[in-house]
Amino acid sequence: MGGRLECPCGRAFERGEDYEVSREGGEYLIECGNPECPLRVLGELDAGSVERGSADASRVFKRAFVTWNSARLGLEKTLEILSEHLSEILSSLRSGRQ
Repeated sequence: MGGRLECPCGRAFERGEDYEVSREGGEYLIECGNPECPLRVLGELDAGSVERGSADASRVFKRAFVTWNSARLGLEKTLEILSEHLSEILSSLRSGRQ
């Protein structure tokens, strides 16, 4: 299906690999990657979710990021795209690509 989300700073995300992911302690931070971004961190993912290979997108991504995209696309479409992106991020982390 696919879809395009945007950060309030203007950066676009069309797939999971477009986000920057870093690890801090037992969490993975899903980041915008734009040094001028007012949000910087768009979501947080615990290591257990990565091991299980599943997580709830509505709980992983920050409310400001979800709300910004929901205003443009509607909540249902936003959560659908976020779920796809999160699935790709989880697959990438599990395979060691990020």
